[in-house]
Amino acid sequence: MSFCFEDQVLDLARRELSRSGVPVEVEPRVFDLLVYLIENKDRVVTKDDLIANVWAGRIVSDSALAGAINSARKAVGDSGQAQRLIRTVHRKGFRFIGSLSNGAARQLEPILALPDKPSIAVLPFANISGEADQEYFADGIVEDIITALSQVASFLVIARNSTFTYKGTSPNIRHVGRELGVRYVLEGTVRKSADRLRVTTQLIDAVSGGHVWAERYDRRLDDIFTLQDDITGSVVGSIEPHLYAAESFRSRGQKPTSLNAWGCITRAISHFARYTEEDLRAAEALLRQAIDYDPDYARPIAMLAAVKGNIAHLRGGPERVEALRAAREMAQRALVLDHDDPWVLMCAATIPLFMRRYEEAIETYSKCLELNPNFSAGHSHMALALASVGRAEEAVRYTAEAMRLSPRDPLMHMFQIQHALGYFAGGHYREAAEYLQKALLIHPGYISALRILPAAQALCGDLEPARASLRELKEALPGFTLAWVDQASILVEPLRERLKEGLRLAGLPD
Repeated sequence: MSFCFEDQVLDLARRELSRSGVPVEVEPRVFDLLVYLIENKDRVVTKDDLIANVWAGRIVSDSALAGAINSARKAVGDSGQAQRLIRTVHRKGFRFIGSLSNGAARQLEPILALPDKPSIAVLPFANISGEADQEYFADGIVEDIITALSQVASFLVIARNSTFTYKGTSPNIRHVGRELGVRYVLEGTVRKSADRLRVTTQLIDAVSGGHVWAERYDRRLDDIFTLQDDITGSVVGSIEPHLYAAESFRSRGQKPTSLNAWGCITRAISHFARYTEEDLRAAEALLRQAIDYDPDYARPIAMLAAVKGNIAHLRGGPERVEALRAAREMAQRALVLDHDDPWVLMCAATIPLFMRRYEEAIETYSKCLELNPNFSAGHSHMALALASVGRAEEAVRYTAEAMRLSPRDPLMHMFQIQHALGYFAGGHYREAAEYLQKALLIHPGYISALRILPAAQALCGDLEPARASLRELKEALPGFTLAWVDQASILVEPLRERLKEGLRLAGLPD
């Protein structure tokens, strides 16, 4: 488990560098940099390669990168002048040119290329309760998680037969990533105590070694099979949004010209979540780039339709109807290409909702959740449609399920706005205002929350806060009027009238 060159040993298992048997102090990031250079010694490693694989996509300045290379050289007794082991290839990148020793040195193993979409391996969960019957339960959870993740078309999921070869071991996660050719590894433990069971899970970036997400589930042992399904659904529902967030964060450190279709999609999602016209336009450009890479990939086409629909919805105006019609045609094209992708269905349903075709939207959201019952964003969007037609109790149940499935979701502010709209539809204005304020704490200035908050506050009698919220709305969206509510709000007419009443009470003129 070591690389040997000259009189030096880079021990991957112990994460140690030694020279002539004497340990050399190396910072963790510099150690990772050395490992990556040596593992790819047969080629020039570019700056983008290093950012993606050593810094996990974080934005890194040229001076910080140069400092890390200098530290790596210093650690192995090299320098920028000598370049005996680490060579700079002008305008290209860097390459390790030292000779690896034979004999005791570990030979370079073939490294499987990472695919251009999220790739994940689910390792067997460790049974730490000491009870043999829990071993079968732990294995069953893992098998169910693998099966459920395999149904998400956008993931590459390693089969059970490969991941279970690690059962009973404590493997180095980075080695697992290299051996299986995956970026992410899910591992966990199962512990039974009296009539309760605790399952802990953590998702790790196998390239950087960093933690992406972790969660603990405490459940009663009343029904072992229901419990297994519950934990499986919770884990699978939480993983997808966190992989999107991790992939989006990683892609920010890459130049637009170096992004593949998946990178464009994940970066577009982060823009979409901010919901300003500037961000929606940035998302539109990235999705068009994704479609250029793969013209028959349904997801970016459906997402582009949703983005264009949101731009039309945000701006309003006489051109809104024609813009929504064009977006609907684009969404229909995506459905023809792939009607089994929950993301495609969710995005496609957005357009008829903007057009107040409620039955069509709800039917499409239902199909989306039939395909993936653990799709948290699908639950929240279904809630939005149900709240829009006044089915308040159902809407609140759907958003509660979205938040249960993904309690740390990067889009939590959207879930809370949709939850608030359910309360608004049911006449519970104070609860609606509380959830809207929670959303604004996460995402200050978010237009969707600001459009409803003044009305919710005014309708429950909080007129001063309502006026303050209206001032904030007018600053963020100067053209907002009651006419926009009539023209563009997705609410059915009685709810639109209630929203307008609240906005008038807050001080918005007719």
